Amino acid sequence: MNTFNNKTYPLEIEGSWHVLLHTAYQQPARQHSQLKQNVTILARKAGSSEDKEIRVILGTRSQQSNVIELIPSGKSYEVKVNNKTVQVSSQRVSEARDENNKVFARMYVTPDKSLRVMAVKHNVELLYRPSITVISAANSLRDQVRGLCGTFNSEVATDFTTPKNCIVRKPEHFVASWAVMAAGKDAEKQQEALRVPCFAKTNKYANVVTEWEEKNSRENSRENSRDDSKENSPERRQESEETTERSRTEEKCGEATGIKVMKADDQVCFSIRPQPICKSHCKSTTKMEQVQFHCVPKDSSNARHWQNMIKRGATLDLAQKPANKVMSIPVPQSCQP
Repeated sequence: MNTFNNKTYPLEIEGSWHVLLHTAYQQPARQHSQLKQNVTILARKAGSSEDKEIRVILGTRSQQSNVIELIPSGKSYEVKVNNKTVQVSSQRVSEARDENNKVFARMYVTPDKSLRVMAVKHNVELLYRPSITVISAANSLRDQVRGLCGTFNSEVATDFTTPKNCIVRKPEHFVASWAVMAAGKDAEKQQEALRVPCFAKTNKYANVVTEWEEKNSRENSRENSRDDSKENSPERRQESEETTERSRTEEKCGEATGIKVMKADDQVCFSIRPQPICKSHCKSTTKMEQVQFHCVPKDSSNARHWQNMIKRGATLDLAQKPANKVMSIPVPQSCQP
């Protein structure tokens, strides 16, 4: 099994239905019209083979849900829409209609004999063969889904989130937690999963100073700790004044480092490595350099969380994140008053 966040783990299920994807909206529905669309995708083992039967449930808060069933049949598959068999082929696109005769999904057979199911209004697509199913979701569903396909929020550590909205360590416990009306071995695994520790996701913030601020603090501490008698001598007073003046100049325009944040189209990009920063009232000598960035959707939880961390002055370590964009930006070489 490979999640939306690209986490791979072994998936072993029996005859009970398991939730692959279920919409669990994190924002009020009034903010986005598409949040009114509810999606649930279930899977279970078909017979003694490793083939999977898929059930797609599409609905809204105000209308009855529509169901698409994809059932293995020999070396092929059968398609049912609201309990009625539908003929699909590679020669034409079949339409799935609701009780009001409105189209809610379209289907056709691809050249490799897979079935493509498109539920555009619900922001999901499936590519189905009995032995493998590929689910695609639109960006509007980022961090709005739960289930065995993961959280779709670029945070791999949260993929094993259970229906209780807490995180377990082992994949077998995670899989068992998403069983629906579990029976047999699935029920035994689910009971075991209920007994293991499950950890709530928490964000921890820390007060962090930059290297420049820490250096400045140490210098000021050394100045304050000098012996009073020595400080009162003319030589010491003159030296202290010179040191204080240098400290003030450094404080005004000392160099610091921090994560560079850039906005590009519908993304927010964060530099992989900390970049030199001059204070806003200082003059900087810059040079155009190619800098690697890790970009995420601007409305994602990562974008909001990382920007808040930077505003708070916290250290953000993105060294392990993949660089998915390279931009040429002006990088300060020196800072002057």
